[in-house]
Amino acid sequence: MLLLGQAECFSRTATIESSQYTIDDKQNQVHYENGRLFLGSMEISSSKIIYQQAEQLFRFESDLFIDNQKTLILAENGTYEVESGKLILYKISFFDQNRKSYIKAEKAERISENEFIIFNGTFTSCNPNTPAWEINSSYVIYELENYASSINTVINLYSVPIFYTPYLSWPTTSKRGSGFLFPSYVRVDNSNISKSYGNRLTIPYFLALDQDHDLSIKLDFLQYRGLGVDLNYQYAFSEGMQGQFVTWYLNESQNRILDEETMGNSNPKRVDQSPERFRYIFDHKQNIFWDGQFFFHLNGNSDNEINKEYFNSTIEKDAYYSRSFNTVFQWDSGSISTTHNQGEDFIYESVFDKETNKETKVHSQPSISLSQSFSKVLGSNLSIGITDTWTDYEVQYGWDGIINQAEINAKYPFSIDFLNLIPEYRKKLYHFNVEYTPDPDSGEKNQNPDSYGWSIDTHKLEMNFELFRYFQNLDDVNTGKLVIIPKATLYKVEEVDQERLRIIGGKTAQDNLVYDLSFYYLSKDVTTQDQNVKKIFQLDFSQAHNYYQVENGEEILPLEITFSLFPSNLFSSSLFYRYDNDQNKITKTQASIKSSSAFGDSVTLKYTDNTESYYELDGTFVPIAKVYTLSGSFNISPIIKLDVSGNWDLYRHDAAYRYSSSDIERLDRELVSGVIALTYQHDCYWVKLGYVEDIGTQTIDGSTREYLDKRISLNFSINEWNVSDIYGLKYADNELSID
Repeated sequence: MLLLGQAECFSRTATIESSQYTIDDKQNQVHYENGRLFLGSMEISSSKIIYQQAEQLFRFESDLFIDNQKTLILAENGTYEVESGKLILYKISFFDQNRKSYIKAEKAERISENEFIIFNGTFTSCNPNTPAWEINSSYVIYELENYASSINTVINLYSVPIFYTPYLSWPTTSKRGSGFLFPSYVRVDNSNISKSYGNRLTIPYFLALDQDHDLSIKLDFLQYRGLGVDLNYQYAFSEGMQGQFVTWYLNESQNRILDEETMGNSNPKRVDQSPERFRYIFDHKQNIFWDGQFFFHLNGNSDNEINKEYFNSTIEKDAYYSRSFNTVFQWDSGSISTTHNQGEDFIYESVFDKETNKETKVHSQPSISLSQSFSKVLGSNLSIGITDTWTDYEVQYGWDGIINQAEINAKYPFSIDFLNLIPEYRKKLYHFNVEYTPDPDSGEKNQNPDSYGWSIDTHKLEMNFELFRYFQNLDDVNTGKLVIIPKATLYKVEEVDQERLRIIGGKTAQDNLVYDLSFYYLSKDVTTQDQNVKKIFQLDFSQAHNYYQVENGEEILPLEITFSLFPSNLFSSSLFYRYDNDQNKITKTQASIKSSSAFGDSVTLKYTDNTESYYELDGTFVPIAKVYTLSGSFNISPIIKLDVSGNWDLYRHDAAYRYSSSDIERLDRELVSGVIALTYQHDCYWVKLGYVEDIGTQTIDGSTREYLDKRISLNFSINEWNVSDIYGLKYADNELSID
């Protein structure tokens, strides 16, 4: 081994290592076989290196390989000047490890530690052997972890030139930087012409204002609607303070067709058929004193369909305006919070009108909640929780006032031999201070303020125990476990107005005794290294004796049976029955099957047949239904994926449904919604073709009718080479993120 040292290069030494060398005195050269040249963090390997001592020049004759922890470079040959530090490479293949991008070029010149000049090169983030797209340029300045800029640039798609620009710049760093991002494309054609916008092209530009805030600007071109603008400002100025403001605006070139339901809205701002469509969202989060946090949310929409129409929202109707303030102070055993909610077109059942159950528009004003829990009281298993909430409701006219809801609960689990007992006591208190303000046009007079309330005491006792048996193989190794858990839960609840409870609390309290019996089997495969325990099946029985008696007079509520089977990681199924004792028949059946493959394919089939509507013990309403749901995802090839789903409601053929009390003209159609989508996923771009059918409603000339909504969409997007440019904000040297 020969060491030539102390040759200065970028304030670092250039050294060479080789297992074999020869000296040519005539040419004043040293020939190295299979040598390695070290330039700071860069290592250059070559099967043959010649050092010309007079010129202080290294020549790399063949099999050139460079690794500097940032890039991997292959070249046919090259030179290195010790004095100037210039490294020239020929016929190169260049891989930027930070950006996961590739460059091929005739020649590259290293002019500083992190900067290269590339001549007649191609750039891509795809597979370099068969790139779907690439950038060709005669001259590129490529600076690692900064930017690249090129002149005389052509963008090719599958070797076909599609775009020319005399100058182009793009980031080469994972750090945030300003610049254009790849555009996205979608086409939407809808059977309802008012909801079609044809071709939609979005061109984003990211502006890195600083490490702690940034702004993205998107130009939104819609063929049938015009030009929209989308702004997204994000900030994280200090630890514990972050937020974002998002707004989108479009002046439509053609007015959308508003149905009568929308035009008849009481808010005049939503009656206007102006082509101006917009939305805005503002979120702020900040740590405050005493381990507290402050949250602020504000959003607004030009109309009640904007998010569904333009942003694929599943919400049927948007609120025109809403805002909320939340402040939370928390400690190990409790918390205190204040909430202020305000909005328009939020409809609640009136909690103030004691005589009727009519709908009332309500604005929820400041709400204060205090929560405190105590566990292991006096060193025992006793735990106590306390909450108290005051909420102020305001309406323009009608009943308004303050509701106070307080709750205390205590739980003390213990065991007697094999029997586990969990007694629990809960007390809820409701108090109302209300005042009635009539509609000025009604001729009514103000009513005197009223104050009323009630309390609910709930006693609960849960009893259970566990029986089990182990199953062993011939080597007396445990391979399975059968578990049986009988459980009984007794509820004793103060008799109160059930309708009132449903209005304010969402749950119906009733005296009842619930019996549960569970069986499940656990298995462990000891023949492999993977000895994780997994559940093979589970069988549950549940039935309640209702002392309060529901409206139809049932004392013994229906028996519910659930069976779940998990024979492997690729298959699962479940079956549910609800057996009505009084009618001596099964009133509800629900079955589901899910099958997957090792290749990522999956199919799920679900069937629900509920012949009668009913309330669960917790007050949840279950409607009549007879529905099939099918969904599947199939990998046709490593790069092609097919997704399908459908929802069939067989009850729609029933006359009781089609001609119910509602005034809606319903379609004689079982398929409520259906989706089929085909996705082509390349290593650097994807294309998705989708078709959607579902049933919508519209009101025209006072008549509400269903219509079949059909949508065809085509999405195309190039995977960005700047993978993490815009995701993440910084304060100081620490990473923050915005959800």
